[in-house]
Amino acid sequence: MVDTRSLKDSLRYKAQRLREAIRSFAPPLAMSSPPTIAVGAAGAGSTISGVVKCAANDYTKFTVLGTTPIDHPGLVGSLILPGHIKFAPSAGTADRGFHWGGAYYKVVFHTDAPVIEIDLFHVPGGAWRIFVDGQPTTSAATNAQTDYAIRKTKLTFGSATARHIEIEIARMEFGGVGIGPNYSMWKPAIEPLRAIAIGDSYLDYGASYGNSYLESLGPTFMRSLGIADTYLSAIGGEGYLNAPTAFVSGEIPRLHIAHDITPYAPDWIIVALGINDTGQTDLMLQTEVSAYHAALLAANPNAIVTVYGPWRAPGLDPAQSKSDAIKAGVAAQAGAMARKQLLFIDTYEENWHQNAGRIGATSGSGNSNIYIGADNVHPAMEGQEYLRQRMLRGALHHLDQLVA
Repeated sequence: MVDTRSLKDSLRYKAQRLREAIRSFAPPLAMSSPPTIAVGAAGAGSTISGVVKCAANDYTKFTVLGTTPIDHPGLVGSLILPGHIKFAPSAGTADRGFHWGGAYYKVVFHTDAPVIEIDLFHVPGGAWRIFVDGQPTTSAATNAQTDYAIRKTKLTFGSATARHIEIEIARMEFGGVGIGPNYSMWKPAIEPLRAIAIGDSYLDYGASYGNSYLESLGPTFMRSLGIADTYLSAIGGEGYLNAPTAFVSGEIPRLHIAHDITPYAPDWIIVALGINDTGQTDLMLQTEVSAYHAALLAANPNAIVTVYGPWRAPGLDPAQSKSDAIKAGVAAQAGAMARKQLLFIDTYEENWHQNAGRIGATSGSGNSNIYIGADNVHPAMEGQEYLRQRMLRGALHHLDQLVA
């Protein structure tokens, strides 16, 4: 069916639905009677009699959210991995040959089986959490083993009944699900709303302070949006002009749009960059920000775009002029700004960050004393939760403007 609504009406309609999703979201409580969960030994076989294995790439049974999955090279059907990372993966290395930044995704399915086995490839820094009918089976995510091996996570329920299963995965490959021979798996319907966030290490961070990646700012913020289909494209060191070098080709974000954003047809794009752009002149930064958002809007003309100003910390504190340059580059998209499709959230003007000391080495007066961790740059868990709430309020502010 052809959408005959004007762009303004289409944006308002999306904003209404997105706003309702955020307002309806409440962090789910862990199940009061969860299934028994057991993680098997590395490489161990199934313990389900007559097991029927649903291959990792059987998309008639699974819905994969947060990425377009690809088969691991040389292991077709055995393991899938996120396909939206900024360059192609390669085989033959222990870390699977690609940077794990933003490798947060979900596998969703329905089953009536009383026992299921989920295959995951365990790597250092990986984590997962399983939800049943919208409730987490554990109070926190489970961190992966570090042995680069496939392990089966077995869930044993008390009865055979239809259940909605969601596996939230970070930096791990998914290897399929096994069930008994008399039971079924089928693909669920998903609300057709999609959001993607582009960021740096603030959205691609977490494990250094004891919390798993799934409980860090990026995944928790995306979860707070209240929609199932969220993509996280973040990598440490990234800026509008600062291209990270570890594991990647050195491309700046504007060069990622064609393969990292546009193919996934997002309804909402969230951009949080700038803290790593301290090495360029203000004019260079403003010019690139303008070019980036012009290209982003041209390639995604029906998407809402919310832009946050730079993060700040005692150990990495962009000057006010950097924030002003980003703000001016965003404002250059006059048509999108006028119809409120594009909005800049000014983290400096709103005084999100007050730099002083850090946790464990406090000094002076400022919220960095309670929010910034030991490296003097990144937020600890308390700081990540603070920023999640500020980001969510800024997102709602943008949606409110579109709906008004």
